Amino acid sequence: MTTEKIQWALNTLFPQGEGKGGPAYLILDKYQSAMTSLRKRDPALAKKVKSLLDPIFSEYFPRRKYIEWPNTYRATKARLNLLTHNPYLRKDISDIRNALGLLDEQIKIPFEQKIYSDKLQLLMKPRKNQEKVSQEDAQRIIGVEVLLEWLKVFHEVETKHQIADSDLPLDIRDMAIKSAEKTFNTANFPAWLQEHLTSTVNDETSFIDKVIDLLIKRHRLPFDLYWKYAIQQLKYYLLTNNPEWVTNLGYKNIIISPTFYKGSYVTHFNATITNIDETFTSEDWADLWDKYIKPEKDALLEASGSIPQGRLPIGVDINKLEKRIKFFEAMINNNLSPQEIANNCSKYIDLNDDEQNLEQEAIVDSMKKLKTLLEPND
Repeated sequence: MTTEKIQWALNTLFPQGEGKGGPAYLILDKYQSAMTSLRKRDPALAKKVKSLLDPIFSEYFPRRKYIEWPNTYRATKARLNLLTHNPYLRKDISDIRNALGLLDEQIKIPFEQKIYSDKLQLLMKPRKNQEKVSQEDAQRIIGVEVLLEWLKVFHEVETKHQIADSDLPLDIRDMAIKSAEKTFNTANFPAWLQEHLTSTVNDETSFIDKVIDLLIKRHRLPFDLYWKYAIQQLKYYLLTNNPEWVTNLGYKNIIISPTFYKGSYVTHFNATITNIDETFTSEDWADLWDKYIKPEKDALLEASGSIPQGRLPIGVDINKLEKRIKFFEAMINNNLSPQEIANNCSKYIDLNDDEQNLEQEAIVDSMKKLKTLLEPND
């Protein structure tokens, strides 16, 4: 194909010339609309132009492959919304805890001991111009302190083979030591974990950090989400076997970066949104605005003394899948097939009126899609 023919086709498609929307803008936003316009004016000419340009576009500008629905933004968001109900994740957490010798509800803070009762009272003490801290919140704060100290002891033992000094109660401290010692031999850990783990002796990367990293990969959770906060929440879930630590974790695919004036006050902030694809909707935009952007904007206005002025993949309904998670939990926990849970769902779960009227085919379809969505990688 000669350069003259290509240039003729471009000039025909873009009679305004290169300087006003020609080849530099071809793929971004001009080609399809220009071709549609030409096709309406002269179908035969449009066909000839298309035959000349299409081979070039397919070679230099290959079409994007359609993203598989389990890898979309909406599916990733659903996996996070269903985190506390995911039976695969619960089993992995249970297997790892068993390998570490962590019994259910073993890490309990003895609030009856003076050191902890004093801390509790201090946190709950009313302070001027501050809301009173509830007992539940105070216990949670102290609980985090204990878990962090547990992790510190665990890490020092696993990396240095020495017992660290600690203010932890002896039984909790001993548990951290014994758990760390179990990492010296990974034979009792799940097979999917063994092949990825090596001894952490002389390795500054914590064994627990490695486990959390592998859980994120295995359960297809978003890496950009798991900054320090979310990683810690997963660690607390692992240590306590309490899924409340990851409840409402949410898919925070936005990074807020404040800009300071001479290090003193914020002048503005940047919001970087990640992982947007064709399933991202206006409702998702609104959710990010309400949860993250608007509070930051209002804080700027308040600081300055101002007053604030005021699609899914075809055939996959994520909202419907989230509503049918209890069918899936029963299916996995009882080792049933999609058809078996559809045939006998009332035997395993309590059904509301709408669920009693579900067709078996719809249940089977949802179970297969939830399996595709939640089943961990090998």
